[in-house]
Amino acid sequence: MRTLYTIGFTRSSAEHFFGRLRDAGVRRLLDVRLHNRSQLAGFSKAGDLEWFLAELLDVAYEHRLDLAPTAELLKDYQQKRVGPEEYAAAFRTLLVQRDVAGGDRTPFEGPTALLCSEADPDHCHRRVVAEHLAEAWGGLAVTHL
Repeated sequence: MRTLYTIGFTRSSAEHFFGRLRDAGVRRLLDVRLHNRSQLAGFSKAGDLEWFLAELLDVAYEHRLDLAPTAELLKDYQQKRVGPEEYAAAFRTLLVQRDVAGGDRTPFEGPTALLCSEADPDHCHRRVVAEHLAEAWGGLAVTHL
């Protein structure tokens, strides 16, 4: 059975973040954040993160907006206009509409991790993406780093 990893960067030092990826043997990181260039993101800001991954771990980086929520859905969730269950259901519908499970699986070959900001996967859409793909594809275990 293949494993799909998920990881968040908040409340994590660079040492702990990159160490978790290294220890899991991750070879590709798919950034599922809608906004990946925030100055608040520190070491996980898009250009910096891509460089760190390549230089420190020889890990490929790809920003995947098709695996991110829409700006409207994210804003509704952040401003508590929708609750966690409603947000997850709306996001699952979006993933189906985008046919992410029917698309190219090449980026998921080999040890791959989905990146978002939240430390806790239960409060993050990366969990929804991972569960959606595991259900659609079968034979895919999800591990949150």
